[in-house]
Amino acid sequence: MQNQDQDFPRQSTASSSTSRSGDTRSPHASLETLREQARAVGYELRALGRAGVDAAEQELGFVKRRSRDAVDSAKERADEWEHRTAKGVQERPLRALAYAAGVGVLLGLFFRR
Repeated sequence: MQNQDQDFPRQSTASSSTSRSGDTRSPHASLETLREQARAVGYELRALGRAGVDAAEQELGFVKRRSRDAVDSAKERADEWEHRTAKGVQERPLRALAYAAGVGVLLGLFFRR
């Protein structure tokens, strides 16, 4: 059985200004280093945040364009259908009247039940 002291070296308690890693800088210098690192992390986070916002805005623009194109296409199809229907009614008014009557009868039967 091994001695636990051999597995884990003892920590030195000789000086309070010396850390575990052997850093002999003063606490003030360590604090300044920590502040600089925190500032650097803050700058990196802001840059990442800006990149994320830029990517989201770009994607939103793409979605808006696609939506606008889909709406425009649907409007064109609806206009075309309206034009064909109006032309068909003008060319064959009795047929259009018969279709309308048939649809009315079917809807009446459907909603009566």
